[in-house]
Amino acid sequence: MSQLTRIPLPDNFASTHQIRTLLGYLNGDDLPETSDDFKELGRGQFGVVYQVRLPEVGLVAAKTLPDTIRQTKHGRNKGKKNHDLEENEGMISNHEIRKKKAAEMLIDEIKVMNKAGKHVNIVALKKVAYPETRFKLLFHGGPIRDEDSFYLMELCGRGSLENLLKNFPKSSSNSSQEKLSLYETLSKQPQLLTTVHEAYERCILTVDDLKLAAYQVARGVDYLNRRQIVHCDIAARNVLVDARYIMKICDFGLATWTTYKNYREQFIQNHSVQLEKKNVCIRS
Repeated sequence: MSQLTRIPLPDNFASTHQIRTLLGYLNGDDLPETSDDFKELGRGQFGVVYQVRLPEVGLVAAKTLPDTIRQTKHGRNKGKKNHDLEENEGMISNHEIRKKKAAEMLIDEIKVMNKAGKHVNIVALKKVAYPETRFKLLFHGGPIRDEDSFYLMELCGRGSLENLLKNFPKSSSNSSQEKLSLYETLSKQPQLLTTVHEAYERCILTVDDLKLAAYQVARGVDYLNRRQIVHCDIAARNVLVDARYIMKICDFGLATWTTYKNYREQFIQNHSVQLEKKNVCIRS
């Protein structure tokens, strides 16, 4: 993603205390007493998202690299031998290359989220930590490592739109007559929907609800387009639902940034906009 080099990294750095707290949890040190203060929400090949309570910011979602990448000779696997380095002294191991690439992808994602800015239908970026952080963090005896990079975003406690659609019970003719639609209940009796499970029990999901959800996602996509950002992976699993059942686009791992001039030149030449293969999700 060569375009991303022109996007500056954000200045809203996490504090030393926040970085130490999160990395301490990830390494299994001083875990909080309540599971709500630190628990895994989801994971993929190059990232894991945790719900975590951190100093000064409270309860947020933290995205970091998975354990398979973070665990190096400096961490919990420090007792294991690095066979690549033993066999090829002075050469970088495949794991080190993969770790460096994964960290770069995470930082690219941070850049795009920072470029996106704030919008009601986009998950908000709160704090970041990465090797180029302005201050030098004395962790593991030196500055923050590539594999310890992470960012904090707003927590959307209702999960993904995909799970919402899957878990809502299919309305029967008898039960549906007694229940209000999701957004109708929110407008008239919001106190009844303090948890997503109560929504499943008390509401039905109508066509109007689906239209309103789709409209919110479309608003988010339109905003990204005006910010010259192509998400490349719009899907129900990448739309989060907050406590007020507002839809928010997330997961910018495949996103790319371009300019109107680039779009126009590509369209005139090819009658289409070409994106890198790695930035295109078939399911989108």
